[in-house]
Amino acid sequence: MLAISDTDWWAIDYYGHLGQFANCAKGAIPLFYIQNQDYLDAWYDRLTEIYPPRTEALLTPIAFQRQLKQRNTDHSNYKEWSARGFYSFDLSDDLENEYTVSENGINGTYVYHLICTPDQPIHVKQLPTEIAALMPRIDDPTVDFRKLNKVQLKPGFANIEF
Repeated sequence: MLAISDTDWWAIDYYGHLGQFANCAKGAIPLFYIQNQDYLDAWYDRLTEIYPPRTEALLTPIAFQRQLKQRNTDHSNYKEWSARGFYSFDLSDDLENEYTVSENGINGTYVYHLICTPDQPIHVKQLPTEIAALMPRIDDPTVDFRKLNKVQLKPGFANIEF
């Protein structure tokens, strides 16, 4: 994984549920997206086109905690993706990230918190095959976006680590 500018990226959990992750210009993203930067823009456009907001987006307790701490917290990006059927995660300084950036690179662990859940999640089987075939998958039966409230990522890995 590498850190790059503010980027939304996507992954599929072990059970076929879709997750959207916002790295807030500082978090690690899968190496796949660095090596295939054109997919990010193309997928963003394609996913927003084929999945218009269609369901209720439910804020999680972490989102409410953030609103209490920061009155101007904007959750519209997370609500928008959850309304499309994605589980929406955020990496943010006001949460429990344990990483440092030095001249030698990034060390530590990034913690992405679940901010918004869809009332009606979409499944990988509903994705266009060209996107489903390339989107990173998590091959770990303990990873179920429906049941997780946070995801820990370690920089330096090409695959997602939980």
